[in-house]
Amino acid sequence: MKETSHPPTVVTYNMLINGLCKHGLLDRAINIFDQMVSQNCSPDIVTYNTLLGVLSKEGMAEEALQLLQILSGSRCSPGLITYNTVIDGCTRTGYMEKAMGLYNRMLEEGISPDDITHRCLVWGFCRSNQVEGARGILKVMADRKHRVGTSGYKMVVLELCKIDKVDLAIQVLEMMVSNWSKPEEYSTIIRGVINAGMKQKANKLHQKLTEWEVFIESFNGF
Repeated sequence: MKETSHPPTVVTYNMLINGLCKHGLLDRAINIFDQMVSQNCSPDIVTYNTLLGVLSKEGMAEEALQLLQILSGSRCSPGLITYNTVIDGCTRTGYMEKAMGLYNRMLEEGISPDDITHRCLVWGFCRSNQVEGARGILKVMADRKHRVGTSGYKMVVLELCKIDKVDLAIQVLEMMVSNWSKPEEYSTIIRGVINAGMKQKANKLHQKLTEWEVFIESFNGF
């Protein structure tokens, strides 16, 4: 292909890299990327995002961060999708400090994090046993009016209850109340705490919701 009078374009290279990545041939995709650069064909944001996505999913956060550094020094500019991809990769491998570093860098560059950014961080903090960090991200999401799914709230409440921080779990429920969560969402969380063998703590959460006059079903044993 290189020997023809029509050298491959960035679109051609992107198709090759995407196809190789889809078939799990990451090493070959990276070789094509290197070949592309050596042939003075500048990668575009599609090229970078394709490789970053695979590196992040494969748990190769260090390599993704290195590629992001190359991207930042090129004519391309990382955007929301790029940052979300690498943040996800960092949270998958427990690199929460680096994930938060990218989060702060986004803000400095004027890129507004979205609900995907925040969900990645919430799950990452919980997986890394840094649940108070997850609670902080939930607060940021509430302040920004970003939608938080029941699973996110449930995970944080459960983890806080496990480390005997019921007061902080109650604060998470307050966020739910301020975001007008549906009654069944509270029920799902209380039931989850009960099923995790923390009936007494579930009772405290239930009592608080009752004090706030939030409709919630009755639970046997309370």
